[in-house]
Amino acid sequence: MLPSSARDLIITGLSPLIIYAITVSAQTVIGQGPPSSATISSGVPPELPGAPTNLAISNIGPHSVILQFRAGYGGKTSVSRWLVEAEVKHEEETEGWQQVFELAGGPDARSIEVPGLAPFTHYRFRMRQTNIVGTSPASHPSRHVQTLQAPPYMAPANLSVHASGKNSLLLRWAPLPESSYNALPDTVGYRLQYRHLRAVNRRPDVAEMTWVSIALAGKVSQSNELGGLQKSGSTEVRRETRKPVGKKKSTKIEVQWVVVTDRLERELKLEGLQPWSLYELRIQAFNSISAGPWGQPVRGRTREDVPSAGPENISVVATGPHTLLVTWGAIPEGSKNGWILGYKVLTSNPAEPVPLLDSVATAAQESIVNVSGLQAATLYKLTVLAYTQVGDGVPTDPAVTCHTMEDLPGRPGAVWFPEVSSHAVRLAWKPPPQPNGQILGYRASLLANGSGSNPERTWELGSDVKQVRAAGLAPETRYTFLLAAQTSRGWGSPAEVVIITTQHRGRPAPPGRPWADAKTLGPRTLLLKWAAGAGGFAPVRYYILHRQKMSAGVWQPLASTLPPQPTEFLVNWLEPFTDYLFRLTAINDVGESEPSETSQTVTTLQDVPSKAPALLAVRPVSPTSLLLQWQPPPAGSMNGLLLGYSLRYQQLPSPQEPNPIPGPIIQLTSDPQPPPLAPTMLKTVNDSSLTEYKLQGLERYRHYEVRLSVYNSAGEGPPSDPWEVYVGEALPTAPPRGLHLLSATATQLHLSWQPPQKNNGENDILAYKVYCRKAGSAASSEEKTVRLLKNNVRLGSLLSFTSYLVSVVTVNSAGEGPRSQALQARTLQAAPSAPAYLHFTKMTSSSVNVTWGMPIQPNGLITGFRVIYQPTSPVNGISKIVTVDVPGSSRKWLLIKDLTEGEIYMVGVCARTLAYGPEISGNIAPPP
Repeated sequence: MLPSSARDLIITGLSPLIIYAITVSAQTVIGQGPPSSATISSGVPPELPGAPTNLAISNIGPHSVILQFRAGYGGKTSVSRWLVEAEVKHEEETEGWQQVFELAGGPDARSIEVPGLAPFTHYRFRMRQTNIVGTSPASHPSRHVQTLQAPPYMAPANLSVHASGKNSLLLRWAPLPESSYNALPDTVGYRLQYRHLRAVNRRPDVAEMTWVSIALAGKVSQSNELGGLQKSGSTEVRRETRKPVGKKKSTKIEVQWVVVTDRLERELKLEGLQPWSLYELRIQAFNSISAGPWGQPVRGRTREDVPSAGPENISVVATGPHTLLVTWGAIPEGSKNGWILGYKVLTSNPAEPVPLLDSVATAAQESIVNVSGLQAATLYKLTVLAYTQVGDGVPTDPAVTCHTMEDLPGRPGAVWFPEVSSHAVRLAWKPPPQPNGQILGYRASLLANGSGSNPERTWELGSDVKQVRAAGLAPETRYTFLLAAQTSRGWGSPAEVVIITTQHRGRPAPPGRPWADAKTLGPRTLLLKWAAGAGGFAPVRYYILHRQKMSAGVWQPLASTLPPQPTEFLVNWLEPFTDYLFRLTAINDVGESEPSETSQTVTTLQDVPSKAPALLAVRPVSPTSLLLQWQPPPAGSMNGLLLGYSLRYQQLPSPQEPNPIPGPIIQLTSDPQPPPLAPTMLKTVNDSSLTEYKLQGLERYRHYEVRLSVYNSAGEGPPSDPWEVYVGEALPTAPPRGLHLLSATATQLHLSWQPPQKNNGENDILAYKVYCRKAGSAASSEEKTVRLLKNNVRLGSLLSFTSYLVSVVTVNSAGEGPRSQALQARTLQAAPSAPAYLHFTKMTSSSVNVTWGMPIQPNGLITGFRVIYQPTSPVNGISKIVTVDVPGSSRKWLLIKDLTEGEIYMVGVCARTLAYGPEISGNIAPPP
């Protein structure tokens, strides 16, 4: 028994020329283990062993093979180790020989299982054997073998998620290395799963927490070298609704599979998601055998949107003639779509010809507001909406209606005297424009000139009476009438009108020329003043104001019942920075005056723009800069002279959130306040003609939110919708250089290029994308694309003798750069297709006229046609085939004259370019 530290032993007392077998085994307290043995011939010095021979390979699997062999010369001692070396072949390159396996002991072994091999890899093997002296030379190499395919061992690395829209997330990952495909490259793809993490307490096995799968797989097709062109964006979408395995209830899960024909894909825009929602995503690689392991999940949130529903439990109570108290509840959690910044209460009067919406804004924490400034005794419709930083959400539906309380009525409407004489007058009127409740009656009072405030007569009339007659008056005397209306709240303020008892009334003279008070001139309002004209012994009851917008050239009545005093009027609802003309007419009891002189041209002041520019694109052009492109707002919304643009931007918190919380229950809640944001920065673009701007000096690897607005001398207009963008990865700024496009065959073009000049900060080139379309075709749907890693490609599956436009873009991790200038080339000629048709006319017993059409696909320049005819059976024992060549492309007919009546002939025609194409044929039988 040797101690456990012993590693060698000298054996003495052996006899010469005797073969001894020596065994060694280890022992523990449990017992003795299996022995290892070796043989030695005493008295004969051992020698270096010979190489193994007759290597054979069997039982090839994804990770192992079995090597059968014949042991080499043992060197007068036993073999202590077997060494296996392998040579790996990758396409045209071959790695050097490397040891891949070692078997200790087993001197009598004649086969070895070699484990730890890479799947779907070309190997050839050789062996060595070792004894106490050393290692033998290598054996002759085995034949080349390829291990079987296997699932990928790893998931794509660096999965990241960025918000790209309110309903979309942009996913990016590092594609699986080619060494990890473990199968044919065209069968390798990626499967992405995502699930919506709702802001409620739910267990992850319910339907709302179910993973939805998306597969991105390469399509087995021709390689790029052979011209395998796929249509741009070709995808296959399959949706499957099924019951989850192990579920007792009939919960349905929708699974989506999206197949993209590009195994080099490294990003995906996931559409159709919920706004402002948190999603958990993971990715795995798969091939034709099976799928590999899932990668670590990541989380991302879509962008904010406007709320998709209004608050619940709207309540409206009238608290006075001009006020309403509005209260509301919360918005459903799934309809918030972002951080609620506040609420707006919208009120409208349905009785108005054009109901206008007035809004009252509140903070996010408030759920009650007192709406004031309303008309009394009026039915209002009220809705409440919430808003986020994106904009106003959907108001509550249906609207809530409520009447304001009654109030004292306004003055009666138009008041006039349709009948006037020296001793009597008849007073008529219309109901108050603002009744402020139900009119219960009217009261008319007559005051003689100089009688003070005590009326001579008073009439109290019902609500249906709209006139009163006063007789027994003095001639040529000035009288004053007071007319008031009554509601349940009491008598309102009276309207005061004057009349002269006379027989000599006439229409009033025109008012004086109106003029605008410059001190009160605004963007949408102005104070118009004028001097009263002569009344024609009948006081002016009201004025009519007419307006003309000079760009339209048409007079329109603006106000029809302006009171006679004061002789001024505040004109509303004008358009900013617009030229107007005004004129007036006066109305008395007799009629309407001629129009006044037209005012001088009045130009309203500028107002802030009412609409925002439309952001078309915001993309990184370097690791610290963005290029913004936009479209100006409509000219009618400028409200003045456009001076420039205001660009506001700020950093956003990272949209990627921590990994899932472990445990059976996931709890997600929304905070009552939005998280604090970085300060908003302002850049002013003073050139109003620009439609793009480069924003520089940003911080790398940050998310930014960008808004754009226009401004004029009056101020700044509303901002555009926010655009979120990730800064840190720069798009290629230049296209590939040195493009060469050559005709290769009748269906192929050969394209080569040089990499673009790389600017500082640009990401490394990941691939090139080639765009190919027929010349003269502008439809992008006909455009084909191919993506590849090298800088040349043979574009195949093209039409013969057809011109194509080809361009190339560079692709890096940030996206595609600009396209190169398109080159044009034409494929070579090929044999044409068969003629389009074949007709037989003017047939006699011995002749027929044959006509044909041009080939549908000429595939080149048609240089002639060939007509071949022969009888279907021998005539008089002779089978004669006649061939006639028709040169050129204009003549497409031939008169055949040497036919035999009653015989059936087969006639064929083919066209020629560089070679003859297939023929079109038909049978004829000349009549007797």
